[in-house]
Amino acid sequence: MFDDIPVQVWLLIGIVATAYAPVAYVYRYVAADPSRRDVAAPPLDLSWRSERQFIYCSGLLVALAGFAIFIFTPAAERFARSPSFQPIVLGALGCGSLFTVARALATGTIEPLVRGFNRTYERAAYPRRFWGSAAWNIILGGIFLFGGVATIADQERDRCFNYQDKLSPQEQLSACDGLLVDQSLSREDRADFMRNRGIARHSLGQSDRAIDDYNRALELDPSDSYALYNRGLLYLEGEQYQFAIEDFGQSLKLRPDNTEGYEQRAQAYAATGALLEATADITRVLHDRPRDESMLVWRANLYAERGDFAAAERDLDAVRGINPSSVLLLRGEAILSLAKKDADAALVKLQAALAREPGHLWTLNTMANIQQSLGQHDEAKATRAKLPSMGREGRR
Repeated sequence: MFDDIPVQVWLLIGIVATAYAPVAYVYRYVAADPSRRDVAAPPLDLSWRSERQFIYCSGLLVALAGFAIFIFTPAAERFARSPSFQPIVLGALGCGSLFTVARALATGTIEPLVRGFNRTYERAAYPRRFWGSAAWNIILGGIFLFGGVATIADQERDRCFNYQDKLSPQEQLSACDGLLVDQSLSREDRADFMRNRGIARHSLGQSDRAIDDYNRALELDPSDSYALYNRGLLYLEGEQYQFAIEDFGQSLKLRPDNTEGYEQRAQAYAATGALLEATADITRVLHDRPRDESMLVWRANLYAERGDFAAAERDLDAVRGINPSSVLLLRGEAILSLAKKDADAALVKLQAALAREPGHLWTLNTMANIQQSLGQHDEAKATRAKLPSMGREGRR
C-alpha cells in the first residue's frame, strides 16, 4: 500500500513536519509585536522574541517552500531516480547534524534536532540539556552517514539485480562487474552476481559470455534454478535443443511451479520431434492457464501432427468457446485441414487469417507452399513476393 504513494508525498510530509516549528515561531513573533499591542494591556514577557531567530525561521520557511516546488520539477525527478540520490540525501543530513554540534561548541548554543528549530539550549544556563542535545545530534549524524555509506553498497547490488528493469543492460553489466571485483564475496553472493551479469549479457546479445556466467554461477550454486532456466533459454535460441531440455528439466525439478519452464521445454521437445513430451508440457501449462488460446491451438497442432484429430478438434472447440474470432484459431484449423490432407480447406483458412494479419510470415510461407503443391504457381509466386526479405517464422 505504501509503495503506491509517490515519493513527493513523503517529502511533503517531511517538509510540513520540519516547517511546523518555524511557522509557529514566526506567527508567535508577529502576533506579539509590541507596536501592535494595546498600551493599556498588562505587560507580557517578550524575552523570547529574537530578531535573529525570526530571520532564521523565515529564511528556513522560504527554503522549504522552494524545495517543495523543486520536488515536482523534471530535474528533481531525474535526480531522485539517479543512484546518488539516497547517499547524497543521507550524507547531507549526517553532515548537517554534525555541523550543529560544531557550531554549538563555538557559540555555546545548540538546537536539538527533531525537537524543533525554536528549542535552543545554552551551555551556561542548561549544561545537561546542552550536552544531551549535542550527543543526540552526534548520534543522528552518525546514523545518517552510516546509512549513506550502506546505501551506496545496497544500490550497487540493486543495480546488478536491476529490479523492474529500470536500468539498461549495459548499466546492469557495469554494476555487476563492479561487485564481482570484491574477492571477499560469499559463494552465494558471487553466484547471484554472476547470474545477473549473465542476464545483462544475454540482453546485450553476448550469448557465449552469458553462458559462461551461468556456468560459473552454477559451479558456485548448483541448485540455482534461475541460472539453469536462463541458460536453457540460450541453448534454445542457439538450437542446442538437447542441452535446453536438460537445463529446463533440472530447473523444473527445483522450481516445479515455473509455468514458463514447461512452455520453453515444450518448444525444445517439439523441435526434436518429441511430440508426446511437448504435448505433456503444454498440458501442464494449460493446468495453470486453462484459457490460454495460444497454448490450446499449439496443443491442437501437435495432436494434428500426431494424427489425433479428435483431440485436436476438442482443443479448437475450446478456443471457439473462448474467442470465436481468434486468428490463432484460423491457423490451427488450417493445420488440422493439412493434417487431414485437405489442402483447399487449409488454404481458405489461411487466406482468412492473412486478411486479419497481413504480412504474417508463417501464414504467407504456408500459403505459398500449399499453392505450389496445388499447381498454383503464379499465386505462389505472388504470395512469396509479399514476404519480407529478412525474417523468421513465428510460432504457430
